Amino acid sequence: MLKPSLLWPSKSSAVNGNWRHPKAVAPWPSSKLGNHSRHCPLGSDPPIWGQCHRVAYKYKPSSFTASIPSLDLCMSPTPHYLQPLLASALGDPLGSGALCAHALYSAIVQVLMCGPSLPYQVKFLKAAMKFMATQRSPPEHARLRARLLSCECNICIPEIRMLHGPMPPTFTAVDKLNFMLFYLCKALRMAVFAYQPKLHDAAKRWPAAEKDINPFSVPLGQLCDGLLSWAEDPSSGYGVFTLIGTMCVLSAKFELEVLATPRVFQYATSHLQHALDNIPTHDTKNLWAPRFSSRVFACAGNLFQDIARNKARTVDHILTCVNWDQMRAIARQVQPYLEPNASQGGDMCDSVAWFDAVRAREGRQFLPSGRPAAAMGNPENAYLQVAWGHLVTMRSRKCTRRACMSETALEESKMCGGCGVARYCGVEHQRDAWNSPQHPHKKLCSAIQDLRRAIHLEKDDAWTRLIHDTESRRAPHQFLALCDQYGVNPSLGKAILAAVGVPLTH
Repeated sequence: MLKPSLLWPSKSSAVNGNWRHPKAVAPWPSSKLGNHSRHCPLGSDPPIWGQCHRVAYKYKPSSFTASIPSLDLCMSPTPHYLQPLLASALGDPLGSGALCAHALYSAIVQVLMCGPSLPYQVKFLKAAMKFMATQRSPPEHARLRARLLSCECNICIPEIRMLHGPMPPTFTAVDKLNFMLFYLCKALRMAVFAYQPKLHDAAKRWPAAEKDINPFSVPLGQLCDGLLSWAEDPSSGYGVFTLIGTMCVLSAKFELEVLATPRVFQYATSHLQHALDNIPTHDTKNLWAPRFSSRVFACAGNLFQDIARNKARTVDHILTCVNWDQMRAIARQVQPYLEPNASQGGDMCDSVAWFDAVRAREGRQFLPSGRPAAAMGNPENAYLQVAWGHLVTMRSRKCTRRACMSETALEESKMCGGCGVARYCGVEHQRDAWNSPQHPHKKLCSAIQDLRRAIHLEKDDAWTRLIHDTESRRAPHQFLALCDQYGVNPSLGKAILAAVGVPLTH
């Protein structure tokens, strides 16, 4: 089972169950990138306080942020009215006090200037988390998006008028929305990793408990769906990936939910591909477009690296959730754009580390935690091995029903009598999963039973021994040997992968 562990805990770190308190997250170590010293997971602009081996430092304004005339990027105190203004606008984004994406973007960047006190801007951060995590229907989301793209702000109010300064002529309304979402998610990430010299004030900061990242106390699957609704369009909402990665650092339960949701990694891959496909040529007049692409690379890097953390098994699991050929091609194409940015430290180092891990698997067909495909004879058998890895991981979950919040212990959960893989905390969740509109267990159960018959393991005790052996040895050699012995059709592996929602183009 993929067991997320606490990241580099300090001596005084405190972990409450599956919740990793921000003060328990020690400085991020330097990655092995030559001169690319990884200072912190924050990014190089706007100028903010970060964390570097427990020593506070300050970024200088980059040429990019300093050239936006609508922003006052001096390190002056944040205006006192901004936090309640943002909390009100984000708390009711369709109400009379709502703001457009332009105004929200300008206000959020100014709040980021408050440096080490950012985690104590609790009203703003709680409203921001609720804004991002709310699960909206497609019509509701479309209505909110339209409201953000069109300015209906009351500019007669001086404080609001100041947030509508001039923007570069190449900025479209969608660009402003993307930047607003990017910096909103960045603020939440920075609040987690910001340097805090007074740890005894941790109870007064955000986040103080797991409920702060799940403000509506909904099942984690619904929380994940609410966040992903911002990223359904590959051209917009890439900032949400950095937020999902941060939440995985804080919550082991949420990390397991993300690992069990291939759609998260598929969306991130689509955003990466869209960014690469739309990088302008050198003679373009739109000087801002490359910056948008670099932010997509950084946000996707946050997601992949926050979860993978250079652990080979987790990297392999993620790669089974996406199109391996596509990810391999992206790793080659993105390299020229990563190095110049990664040399400055910051978020881009996440992308460098992730794509280094992807390129390390170059030259062979991808097989998670097992032998190269050439050792198996027919390359199509790779589908069987990837499917087997998913079954072993699934059997380690307390409840296979998506978004289950049950505290039932693994040994108390009930195994599906048909497949001998899926566990459920109770009959009700098993019934719900059987005919679920998304990846119904009925289809998966039938595919697993076909596989068991093909390898002559209809008996539960023999089937259980095989799975336990795979878990203990971390390699499915016995399973592959049975497939070779009985000439199992690779289409059985494809059927299982299709039933769990994994692309079949590896």
